[in-house]
Amino acid sequence: MGKMFIAFFILFMTIVLNSVNAQEKEVTYTYDKFGIINQYTNNMVLEVNDVLKFVKRKGNSFFIQLAHPMNPPAYSLFVSLKGYDELNEKYVYIGDAIVGIDIKEGLIYKGKCLIKSSKNLDAFLNNIGYNYEYTYSKDLSFSVYFKNMRTSKEGYIPQMPYTFVEVFPIKNKSEQEREEKLLREKRKQEWEKREFERKEKEIKRKEEEVINILSTANRQNIKEQVCTYFENKLLKDSEYWDVLAKPQKKEIKTTTDVLIHIDSLQTNIVQIDKEIINYDLDFLHRKASHYCTINGTNYYKYQNHIFYIEKVDIKTKPLEKGIYGVERKKGKLKYYQTVPKEIQEWCQSNIIKNGFQAIEYSNYDGQYTIKPITVTKDVKRRFKEKILKKLKRHGRLLVSFVAMLY
Repeated sequence: MGKMFIAFFILFMTIVLNSVNAQEKEVTYTYDKFGIINQYTNNMVLEVNDVLKFVKRKGNSFFIQLAHPMNPPAYSLFVSLKGYDELNEKYVYIGDAIVGIDIKEGLIYKGKCLIKSSKNLDAFLNNIGYNYEYTYSKDLSFSVYFKNMRTSKEGYIPQMPYTFVEVFPIKNKSEQEREEKLLREKRKQEWEKREFERKEKEIKRKEEEVINILSTANRQNIKEQVCTYFENKLLKDSEYWDVLAKPQKKEIKTTTDVLIHIDSLQTNIVQIDKEIINYDLDFLHRKASHYCTINGTNYYKYQNHIFYIEKVDIKTKPLEKGIYGVERKKGKLKYYQTVPKEIQEWCQSNIIKNGFQAIEYSNYDGQYTIKPITVTKDVKRRFKEKILKKLKRHGRLLVSFVAMLY
């Protein structure tokens, strides 16, 4: 039943429109846009970018279509003038109404409608309505009241949801206005194109400037400075190593962020691994702003100073640090471990007093740093325990050496 009604409705609308268009083409007018108020818009005009069609039939009979029938809700009104209400100063039209809520589901309402308007509906056949920028009032609008609406869908008789609608026709733009709009859009596109080309040219100029400056950078020197920084860090950290139990051997292998400053004269490191190296350049860097981006790297500029962050891979050489024990007796040096020749040469020149002494050494890339250390009772005890264990493993016990430790 519902499908039959839909087919009938579409066929009926086609016949009516074709008949109207054939007979009354000169009194047909379509608005491209209109405003609407119903019980859901909270008394605010909701603008609709869809069609509002007026077709004058015989006498004061009209067909009014709001929106496209396939784009619900669509209102199709067939009304005739019934008179003028002098008390309310309104023209009154009564007729049939068809509202398409959801044609696919068959929710099409059919019933009566009452239209009231301060203007005769003939007025709306002459592009009379509101300009886009004006505030809406009731003067150029018409109200539609729906009565006794019923759905065509079998077994479904809901209350009509659109009991009232206020329609505000919006004047179509004139040919001159449309031409002016097209001209503005064309000028805008041309300006945007010129602006894009200008920006592209400026970006290219900045990139070339930075590339030229980067070509003067001493990247090898940067690598060496960063490596020296981590070498010094390794040496400083070694001051807290516990080397009494056994020698320690460590290196640093990392990838770090390096903030680099460069201008046409020099290359400097500002910051390594979040530690500020040059406070004067760091002050300038905080004033710099983004200048350009090349291959994913951001470059910042202040006056003629360029700053950027570069990732640097670092691997230091191993640093070894430990303690040796040596005894001088009767002008001879006795070592209790295998000692490198560099340490032996140092001991020959620096161990003068008889008795046991402990020395601390560090070896970085074959460069030895050696110094005597104070032998406390705790140090002697730990040396004693370590050497006793080593001698017992070899099945020997040097009583004279053990006694010397006390």
